[in-house]
Amino acid sequence: MFDAVIAFGADIFPYVILIILLVLIFREKNLKRRVLLMIQAVLTVLLSWGVMAQTFHTLFPFSRPFVYFNLEPLVYAVGPAFPSGHATFFFALAAMIFTFNRKWGALLLVVAFLNGICRVAARVHWPLDVMGGAFFGILSAIFVFILLTPLFLKTEKE
Repeated sequence: MFDAVIAFGADIFPYVILIILLVLIFREKNLKRRVLLMIQAVLTVLLSWGVMAQTFHTLFPFSRPFVYFNLEPLVYAVGPAFPSGHATFFFALAAMIFTFNRKWGALLLVVAFLNGICRVAARVHWPLDVMGGAFFGILSAIFVFILLTPLFLKTEKE
């Protein structure tokens, strides 16, 4: 039973972040702001997961714990371990949500953190992999937010 909970937390549960992001974006009444939020989400994920994580995967192909210790992982995982692609993706989205909705963003950062714990418990990542993914995800969300802030301020004046 414990393994099933860990597997659910490692693979399925964090997609709640994506669902909440879509609901929050489509609840936005201002069409220009809605489009900017979609652009912010896409750019954040592209920078964090598409550029940073993939670059590190290519340059530093660290093995996963289940490979290193010759164990059976609780969830399917392939490729290099650092940084965790799940942590990078979900921390990026949670931090991006935090930039426009602090309450949901804080809650979803906790969800991303719990996903990271489950990924470690499932033997597919080292703790440092999750911390690296969290760093890249949050850093990307901050960078894209700063980049797009002038556009958001412009939509508030309209």
